[in-house]
Formats: sequence, structure tokens, C-alpha cells
Amino acid sequence: MKGLPKKTRSWEEKRNRGRNIATTIPVRIVTKVPKPPSTFTPQMRATWKQTAEDLIIMGVFTTQSLIPLESYCYAIANMRATQRDRSAKTTAKTAAVKECRVAAETLGLTPASHSKLKKPTAAAATSSEDDKRWAEIVGG
Repeated sequence: MKGLPKKTRSWEEKRNRGRNIATTIPVRIVTKVPKPPSTFTPQMRATWKQTAEDLIIMGVFTTQSLIPLESYCYAIANMRATQRDRSAKTTAKTAAVKECRVAAETLGLTPASHSKLKKPTAAAATSSEDDKRWAEIVGG
């Protein structure tokens, strides 16, 4: 409108323009593999453990990753069951594979999603021996 003055933005607002606010929220980094849900089958538990260990090694496993990890485990189990089912249609098999791929991309497990993945900014708890040694070296 013609009569209204322009809103002046602070330097911080200008600098953060277009950034995802969710990435600036502090998160809790998980350093140990949590227990899988009790409803999981043994195959789903194995997928949970392996994927959680991979995410911990990558340094991107946070408390917000638990629900996508659970979805990923269900998607893998569904895809394997669909692939074994001889009466399943090709479209169902393709949809199951696509669901797995989307869940993997959400967690940052595909090669294409590695480049888009940003490590959380929160400091991890110093639970491992390496972290404790590093804190002693840096801290004095």
C-alpha cells in the first residue's frame, strides 16, 4: 500500500531469510541405540539396530529421528513381504520399494540425500572415551 512505511528488518532477520527454522532448534543427539518398539518382528529389530548404528556413526541420530526410523523399519518389512508374495501386483511391489526409498531419504541413508543432510548443531553428551579425552584436551 502506498501510505504505509516499509518494515525495516534487523540484520539477523536479513541474514536468516530463507533458512529453515527447524534446523536452528536445539536437538538431543542420541549416542546409544534405543530399544525398538515391542511390536517389532525380529527382522524389524535387526533393521532398527543396524540403521540406528549407521545414523549414530554419521552423527545425525537425534530424538526427532525415532519416528522416521520406525517408519523406515515398517516400510522395509512391508517391501520384503510384498516381494515374497507371488500374488502381489507389480504396482504394489513398486509402491513398496518407493515407500522404502522415501523413508531412507528422510533419514539421509541414500547417496543422494547424503549431500543434503546437515549435522545437528546441538552438542552431544560426552559419553564416549574419545569425547571425554577431547574435552580434556580442549578444556585444559
